[in-house]
Amino acid sequence: MRFLFVWVWELSFFVTLAICSTILPAQDNLPGQGAPPQRLQTQQQWDFNPEYREGKEVQKLRGSIRVVEDRYVFFPQAGAYRFVLLENLNLERIARAMAEATLDVVWEVDAEVTEFSGSNYLLVQRAQIVSAE
Repeated sequence: MRFLFVWVWELSFFVTLAICSTILPAQDNLPGQGAPPQRLQTQQQWDFNPEYREGKEVQKLRGSIRVVEDRYVFFPQAGAYRFVLLENLNLERIARAMAEATLDVVWEVDAEVTEFSGSNYLLVQRAQIVSAE
């Protein structure tokens, strides 16, 4: 009797395995598996500025903020670098002000610099409109 039970269990296991292997995709086709994800081809590589390192505090940095590929990006007036802004309550307030603004606005921000994958990011601590063009 025990032999019959083990045989039936093994048979059902292999039948289930065979069915699942035909229904489920190969393991390397599953999202989040395999090699690390590559950046989207349409996403621009944000410039890395070596003078802005992790933890640096920036004060009264002036520039414009624009939406680029669903991210808010800060473009300083002085320099050819740009910083993706990290989401927080201050950025939410900036987004509301940008939605209400009809002109281009120059912002003055205080922020903390962070780094990830060779890119600089800003965590905004204070933002103020200094002029509208």
